[in-house]
Amino acid sequence: MNKSTLSLIVIDDDLEALALRAALEWWQVQVTMHFIGKAQDVVDVFSDGNLSPHVCIAAHGIDKDGQWGFGLPELADEIAKEQLYNKLLLPSDVSRFVKLRGQNVLSLACSTGTKEMAEAFLKKGAGSYVGPPDAQFGSASLYFALSYYYWLFAKKKSVKEAFDNAAALMDKKGDRFELFRR
Repeated sequence: MNKSTLSLIVIDDDLEALALRAALEWWQVQVTMHFIGKAQDVVDVFSDGNLSPHVCIAAHGIDKDGQWGFGLPELADEIAKEQLYNKLLLPSDVSRFVKLRGQNVLSLACSTGTKEMAEAFLKKGAGSYVGPPDAQFGSASLYFALSYYYWLFAKKKSVKEAFDNAAALMDKKGDRFELFRR
């Protein structure tokens, strides 16, 4: 029996990631955790080519001058000055270092489900990209992820079917996710 696998990239949002991991492992999914301490860790994880067919990014989305990206951990000045990226990763940053081979990516970070962010991942080899286009209410991202992965792994549905089933459960007034595919 082929066991399903998922790479869980944790950028400063560990409680949500640990809750998700517990459910995934209950559904017999092998989860590899990647805890991010600095920007170079993200670069290393996405460029080494060893990610699972499914990738989840547990992070916060932050805004800088009207552009949204993945928030990075705060660093001491002496460490921060050695990093290629500080405070956030924008779509233009992502497109510089991500190397994927058909992986399906789910971002839980607010406002990272944009066309620009999706294109950054898809152009670098992602098979699909899912993320919230706006800020989500509290634990809405965790709720979506649990539902999406339930349909994907426990019920063996396709990415599109899992997305449609999970999206149908979301609050239509604001908490929503978008699916982008090549």
